[in-house]
Amino acid sequence: MKNFKLIITFLSLLLILQISNFSKFNDYIEFNPFGYTIERNITMGGTILETKIDIKVTHIIMDLKKHDETYKLQMLNFKNIVNLMDFWYTFVNNYSDKITSAISAIPFVHGEFNSMYKGYILKAWFNGFDKTFFIITGTDKAGVEDLSYRIINFKINGD
Repeated sequence: MKNFKLIITFLSLLLILQISNFSKFNDYIEFNPFGYTIERNITMGGTILETKIDIKVTHIIMDLKKHDETYKLQMLNFKNIVNLMDFWYTFVNNYSDKITSAISAIPFVHGEFNSMYKGYILKAWFNGFDKTFFIITGTDKAGVEDLSYRIINFKINGD
């Protein structure tokens, strides 16, 4: 009986975490950094650069403009961490080598990848706890870093 209560408690905790994770991801739809004009699109699946996204993955795409610079911020929310890790290593391997791919992440926890792609600065990362992948592309490094800082701050502070 004691084990049964422990299992029920554990499953309830997992359910609460899954529900709160979904609502946290949906909060990103409201991301609106000061000084940028934004166009948003929410879809399931698609592609990021040339990497295919499973149709079961929620995909937020934001085209941002500030002054004469344009940026693209894309966010993916995976249903489980294994699918996120599979996507991560496929993605990094598509735009770098196997060694870079192997050292780009602490598996299931966090990963970061910075590169150039067709003249664009590429900054990507994932958070294993939220099962969320982020990528920002643009031609201005300071702008890419600014958006990265702002989306991380938005996650932490909600603004």
